[in-house]
Amino acid sequence: MASIPCNFYFQIPSPSSSSARPSSPFLALTRRLGWFKPCKMRSKVGSETNGSRTTCWFRFGNRGVDAEGAGIYGSQTRDDFDRDDVEQYFNYMGMLAVEGSYDKMEALLSQNIHPVDILLMLAASEGDKPKIEELLRAGAKYDVKDADGRTALDRAVSEEIKELILSYPVNVPKTKKTYCKNKACRKHTLHKVTQYKKGKDSLSVQGKRRYDRKQSGYGGQTKPVFHKKAKTTKKIVLKLQCQSCKHYSQHPIKRCKHFEIGGDKKGKGTSLF
Repeated sequence: MASIPCNFYFQIPSPSSSSARPSSPFLALTRRLGWFKPCKMRSKVGSETNGSRTTCWFRFGNRGVDAEGAGIYGSQTRDDFDRDDVEQYFNYMGMLAVEGSYDKMEALLSQNIHPVDILLMLAASEGDKPKIEELLRAGAKYDVKDADGRTALDRAVSEEIKELILSYPVNVPKTKKTYCKNKACRKHTLHKVTQYKKGKDSLSVQGKRRYDRKQSGYGGQTKPVFHKKAKTTKKIVLKLQCQSCKHYSQHPIKRCKHFEIGGDKKGKGTSLF
């Protein structure tokens, strides 16, 4: 999303030589918003001769601030997202400044689409990786279509974002009955899955990544073709909490790709573990 250049001019009486403190509220605003980094949007206050001049910097979209940098990135479940979250993301990512109105956001909300799915569409169109990962962890669905029949995959700005969306969701059970190693239990109890993370990649994937990084500095080099084998499973690590003694433990497993949290394992008559 590109930045929007605009200039603001305000007539301010020329300050005396003894007064070093600016009286304009816009100058005080720039001091409070000191965390903004340089970009193309700039505002000028006053003229060169009879006023003061200051510069305000903003960053928008996939070329500027993301959800994590804007302070709207956190850990939530699917039902925790509502209309306010959509509006907040629409504002902070600079979409309102580009669109000029909330018409596009209202059109999505009027289609009876869950707010978390709308946020995934917007984050995919912005290439906002931290927000996409947060939404997928919360149970966002990437196959939900808007009025034009486009899904979050169709709105993705690059193939990298598509791969992130397709590879991230895995079917993770919400609860698991397993052995608790804590001294207070030492028996099979019900454990709650509080977190899961991606496991270690295979040796072939690690080698390909190292080679790509090494060759990235040589533009004329020709890379060999790495034939990727079709994989139906993904390595993940579950963080479990015992419901009896509240003891935490980690459990590495493999799960089928492209399933939501709480989904059944692929195959008939097979157990979750």
